[in-house]
Amino acid sequence: MSEYSLRPLEERDLQMVLQWRNSERVHSKMLTDHKIVWEEHFAWFQRIKDNPIKRNLIFEFLGRPIGYIGYTEYDEEKGCCSPGAYLGETEVPIDAGITLFYMAVEYAFAELNMKYLETSVFRSNKIAMKIDKFLGYKEIPNSDEVFNKNGKEEVAVRMFMARDDWNEHKQGIIISL
Repeated sequence: MSEYSLRPLEERDLQMVLQWRNSERVHSKMLTDHKIVWEEHFAWFQRIKDNPIKRNLIFEFLGRPIGYIGYTEYDEEKGCCSPGAYLGETEVPIDAGITLFYMAVEYAFAELNMKYLETSVFRSNKIAMKIDKFLGYKEIPNSDEVFNKNGKEEVAVRMFMARDDWNEHKQGIIISL
């Protein structure tokens, strides 16, 4: 995993991240249905750029940007947030996806000092569901949410992970990676 690293999102990354985010491969897995326009994207960056707590990161392989991690629903008082991550590039090592998700969870607990994480994943996104469960997320019973994606209803499930469970579980993951 030493070939992979995280760094804070910078203004120079914005065009690249917007292109990734609006690609059909990434956009189709997002809870929101609209494509992000430049003005909206830049305004978002202006709101978050000076936050001393870095919650928007670029995932790199050997110094090359290949993905994005962001933390929403951030509640410092409760110690909870919702990590979201995606690979923007497609020409990446086979372990890039699982490493991206692993680093998103580890950063949330180790750097952001979260007590637990919650995230929503479309049931149809079998790969993300499989990775989340492998990492130790558990489905929250009766948490299904319905979203409108391209005129169709998509069901998302809410998933949960506690820091103590992660600290115990991650040792087995490192061995698997």
